[in-house]
Amino acid sequence: MHLVRTRIGSPWVIAAMAAQAGRRCVDWESNGGFLVGSEIEVEGRRLNALPTRDAILPIAAALHGTAREGLTLIESFELLLRRFTRAGRLDAFPSETSSRLLQRFSPDDPTVHRAVFRDDLTVVVNASGEDREADLSLSNRLKKIRRRLGRHFSPDRGFGRIEEVDFLDGIRIYFHNTDIAHLRPSVTHQALLTLRSPGSEVDP
Repeated sequence: MHLVRTRIGSPWVIAAMAAQAGRRCVDWESNGGFLVGSEIEVEGRRLNALPTRDAILPIAAALHGTAREGLTLIESFELLLRRFTRAGRLDAFPSETSSRLLQRFSPDDPTVHRAVFRDDLTVVVNASGEDREADLSLSNRLKKIRRRLGRHFSPDRGFGRIEEVDFLDGIRIYFHNTDIAHLRPSVTHQALLTLRSPGSEVDP
């Protein structure tokens, strides 16, 4: 399986799927949307590509799978890992201020899409998913961004240690306890910050 990450939004997703010539590809979004970028054949029947958001196909696939296995939906879902996610958003945030914040916390090098901090080592990842060790100058700049972010997303405010920062679409901060903070101006809401806390195999 080849995973491609894009900016949030159907135009970016569709463009990435169009670039996967000759590959079967699909996309899923956290809002429930599902896109099919190539033909799918199941049991001799063909489903044409559907490069637009659609929440029906995952439902149909779940119903088909449970019927084929002779299970109910509840029985089928009981076999899956139970995970729960909480999310919140900071609304009514001026777009001018958010643009200045993103500029302040973004690296000068546009090829850096992700920074991974491993003890004293800083690894950078480009748009193609290729990684390399950052040179001393770039590593120092990225660590400075990490320290600045850490002053705001600090332990006394309930945040863990920053382990990764993704710059593909705004600034997405990954903490060691699996929490995520995403600074990204929304095109549909006047909002900046999204906080997400992936749960574990327990009830919320």
